[in-house]
Amino acid sequence: MTSNAAFQTIVIVTLLAHVSAGIGAWFTARGLVFLLALNTGVALAILSYSATRLRYILAGPDWRYLGFIAFEGLVFAAAVGAFRGGRTATIVSCVGFGLHAVINIAALLFALTFKLNKLW
Repeated sequence: MTSNAAFQTIVIVTLLAHVSAGIGAWFTARGLVFLLALNTGVALAILSYSATRLRYILAGPDWRYLGFIAFEGLVFAAAVGAFRGGRTATIVSCVGFGLHAVINIAALLFALTFKLNKLW
């Protein structure tokens, strides 16, 4: 599988997960659990990847990337707080879900417009 096909597949699968979690949260009584689980999973995946690149991050601080990591940390903390029943954490987690979905749509447009030669 080429890098471009892998990137497109990852973006499409993630977008489908967001759409299904959003539909589940809207139409089912316990659908919010799926939304929070997806938020937790996405945030943990991004934070785990960032932890493997820690030496590059700390070598010369890239403030935009550090802000992105802080955002994902906030989304993770809000999802955990929402699982514990916090109303404010649930609202913050829903906003984080919406931002993840918008970023995913932008990534899909990028994946379908540009061709990548090397992903990893």
